[in-house]
Amino acid sequence: MQQLKDIGITSTPIPLGEYYECKFDEDGDVNKRKSRMAVQGHPGNMKKGIHYSETFSATPRESSARILCALVALMNLKRVSFDITKAYCWADLPPGELIALKYPSAFQEYEPVTNEKLYIVLRKNLYGHPSAGRTFGKARDAAILEKFNVDGWTASRCRMDPCMFVITRKADDGSVQRAWMLAHVDDCDIAADSDE
Repeated sequence: MQQLKDIGITSTPIPLGEYYECKFDEDGDVNKRKSRMAVQGHPGNMKKGIHYSETFSATPRESSARILCALVALMNLKRVSFDITKAYCWADLPPGELIALKYPSAFQEYEPVTNEKLYIVLRKNLYGHPSAGRTFGKARDAAILEKFNVDGWTASRCRMDPCMFVITRKADDGSVQRAWMLAHVDDCDIAADSDE
């Protein structure tokens, strides 16, 4: 506990939950076993202003999805969609918002000399944290704007919908290729001039 205080964490450690799931194939047989850990971030465990500051994260406007569909039909665009794997885990927690987590009972660790309970310091975003969507959304948008504004690429967010991005690049023949991407947390839909 003293080490937590030394790095500025004064709030009560939050429980970390273990969650297990079986995936089934078309015959009803188990074909995949999944396990995950998530912060038990309900209001009984975490309080705004103590464990996190903001939770708002922009989501696409309903009209943006319609506009994307209309662009596909009108301009005969290619369409692709994808999911960002383990999305929330890619973002760092904002400065000053580190929290301590309790080990699940089966994994509890103890300090070898004093036998004092040890805790986990959460430095990256994790499912179950009340502001996880906001933290990931900011990291996702920054990554898109950084990666697609170099080497002949340009990317910008639309003014009326911060979840819609316009991405362009200059092709080898001098033409400009365009793509419109609508990001809904970790799901992205893209309409583009070409597969490339």
